[in-house]
Amino acid sequence: MARRSRVGAVLFLPLATASGCVAYDTAGPPVPSIDGTYQTMIAVRYANHIELITDTLMARVTLRDVGYRGRFEGSYETAFGDSGLVAGMERPESTLVVEVFGAAPKPMAYVMGLRRLFPWCAFPRLGIGPLLGRLRADSLLLEGGGSLPCFYHLYGVPVEIGTKLDFTIVGVR
Repeated sequence: MARRSRVGAVLFLPLATASGCVAYDTAGPPVPSIDGTYQTMIAVRYANHIELITDTLMARVTLRDVGYRGRFEGSYETAFGDSGLVAGMERPESTLVVEVFGAAPKPMAYVMGLRRLFPWCAFPRLGIGPLLGRLRADSLLLEGGGSLPCFYHLYGVPVEIGTKLDFTIVGVR
């Protein structure tokens, strides 16, 4: 009788192990196509205790789906001629998370066109997370914000002032 229960346990063990495994779809759920070239406008709001500035920068953003769990990548080129990488993830409900816009890991910190608009600010020290947005038909919307130090000369004394930057990127393909 003891021999029989050992055989039953040996036969049952592979079945129990197999039922515990779950198949994982590496392609992920389907998402709307993000592929294309978007003519975009980057609106920037710059605010600190001394000044409030709004400005825009035109850019072209080209994106393509990489075919893996909603990931996409591409590039941008601003009206000033600088360019860089764009990468992120599209979720099934058409929301976007852009982790790279310029150089990783800080979106927007190394977009040279923005640095030309605000040369007295230390963009490499920009504290920013991913840009969030959505894709609706042929329209792209991304938003984000962060803070960085900007430098002024007040009465001949150099002063570092914390500054808030807000970005809105709107594009049409």
